[in-house]
Amino acid sequence: MDPMDASLWGETERALWQRLLAHRFEHPDQGLDFTRRLAREQGWSLTQARAAIDEYRRFCFLACVNGVEVTPSAAVDEVWHLHLTHSHDYWQRFCPEVLRMSLHHGPTRGDKLDARRHRDQYAETLALYEQWFGAPPLHWWPGTQQRFASRPHLVRVDRQRHWIVPKPDWRRALAASTTLIVTGLAAREALALPANPLDWDGGSFLQLYLLLIVVAIIGAIWLRRMSRDVGPARGVRPGAFELAYLAGGAERCTDAAIAQMLADGSLRLDESGNRLLCNSSALDQKPPLDAIARCVAADGDPAKVLRRSALALAPLQKSLQASGLILDDASVWRVRWYSSLPLLLVVGLGAMKIMVGISRAKPIGFLVLLTILMTLVAVGFLFARPRRTRAGDQALADARTQHSRALRAPRNQELGLAVALLGTAALSGTAYAAYHSVRTPPSSSDSGSSSSSDCSSGDSGGGGCGGCGGGGGD
Repeated sequence: MDPMDASLWGETERALWQRLLAHRFEHPDQGLDFTRRLAREQGWSLTQARAAIDEYRRFCFLACVNGVEVTPSAAVDEVWHLHLTHSHDYWQRFCPEVLRMSLHHGPTRGDKLDARRHRDQYAETLALYEQWFGAPPLHWWPGTQQRFASRPHLVRVDRQRHWIVPKPDWRRALAASTTLIVTGLAAREALALPANPLDWDGGSFLQLYLLLIVVAIIGAIWLRRMSRDVGPARGVRPGAFELAYLAGGAERCTDAAIAQMLADGSLRLDESGNRLLCNSSALDQKPPLDAIARCVAADGDPAKVLRRSALALAPLQKSLQASGLILDDASVWRVRWYSSLPLLLVVGLGAMKIMVGISRAKPIGFLVLLTILMTLVAVGFLFARPRRTRAGDQALADARTQHSRALRAPRNQELGLAVALLGTAALSGTAYAAYHSVRTPPSSSDSGSSSSSDCSSGDSGGGGCGGCGGGGGD
């Protein structure tokens, strides 16, 4: 991972980080090595266990370089606990040869004062993490409240001997019970009808059809969500422009790049505020800034820049697809067909009943209306192009949480990131608000055409002790 502030990284810190990376936690020849044991005990996949070990490395780095006690997340604490049980590796190799200091595990004393100390240490640990490595991933480093909320209720359970049944969500249970009761009553009435629904009278069939519509829409939404799950993200954590592409495609990425270059002086708006002007220094920037700068140099009309940028940003799209954050074309069609299938089946049933009604000279007006509406919904699901995978959704949610301060009041150097996650509305009230006005003119009925975004929620790490601090010794 690239450091956030390269000036912090001296030879000592770089050497320590290289030693941490070189320390092996995997020994496939040993069978159940450290990584595989961690995965088994925590119920993680091997990929998750490796990611947790990477976070443990970063935690150990912070414990060594800052001269203050640090507190791990619950998941990282579990890695630490297991490493301590491998005492030969921990005390005879890891501490003296890798860390070159003793890193002691200090559990909480259980009183309120100590709990507050660990909370403060945890907040400071996250700030140090961001300083050295960038924003900590929410999956492994949850917020302070979530990190310490349920510690007294955690117990260790042998999953080979016991089942783990989650505490019921009574709101969902009530909804499920209501659904079962309604379905049962409908089934009771249906038992008195012919086996073939096409032979049912109009009123009974419409009741069934309305129920199937509800079930099909719920199923379509669920299938659309689940079929976007192509596995965990691969590669490095997405940066500002990758996040922009995830949030709003090439247009959002272009807006974010323009905002960043406006902030650093590489671009500027002309006196009318309607055209972008490019300085020669803009062409020497890193990708994708250089590609956007070339689009501006060709013609500074923002609308034309946005049109040309789609082709210029194609390599970024391919990179995100390779990282498992954006769906490729084959996956896009799979999601479309899977999600529209239950809706198309309901449309087909309605069409057959309409033909039966016509042949028997029965009134079918309401059924025709419902079938047309379902056809429109099915077409919408079929042609609405999904962009992100579920891992991409999670990456965006993590970024919005981790950069909440920057999104509320972005500094000049954070404008690119703010626009990436919020759209050009983030420029309102800044010196570059004119660009937002160009992108969303007042006459538009949509107050934020390039600024809309969706959001999904993320997960937390595993369990640990009530709160642990780490500090050096010797």
